[in-house]
Amino acid sequence: MVRDATPGDIAAMVALGQIMHAESRYSFMPYDGEKVASTLKTLMQTGGFVRVHERDGEIDGGMVGYMAEAWFSRARVAAELALFMRPDKRGGVAAWYLLSEFSAWAENQGAQEITLAITTGVKVEETGRMYQRLGFEQVGGVFKRRL
Repeated sequence: MVRDATPGDIAAMVALGQIMHAESRYSFMPYDGEKVASTLKTLMQTGGFVRVHERDGEIDGGMVGYMAEAWFSRARVAAELALFMRPDKRGGVAAWYLLSEFSAWAENQGAQEITLAITTGVKVEETGRMYQRLGFEQVGGVFKRRL
């Protein structure tokens, strides 16, 4: 079941974020749970997208996103900050439900476009195929250089 996250869910979301961080290409940077909690709290208070997927009373995934104007226009665009499922809960339909909710939220908020990214380096091809099945088009790539 997908539902709005509440302040009572923040600790579980921070813990999920730590798992996501540890398996990602970002793992060389320190994980700051307090910053994650603060970001989640701010998004909850300002109408951002903060949803969890719950199964049998346990949060096993979630998605976080926001709405902003394009840098060159007043057009509103929605962007995903994080989509994560616990590794042992991947492969089902939960991520699909979270993305569907995000799409509906973005449309209801007046977004003209939704941007999703795969920057963790985890399950890139599988995630990309899921995005395409949901109607998203790949338009670029991510390049990095560690300093």
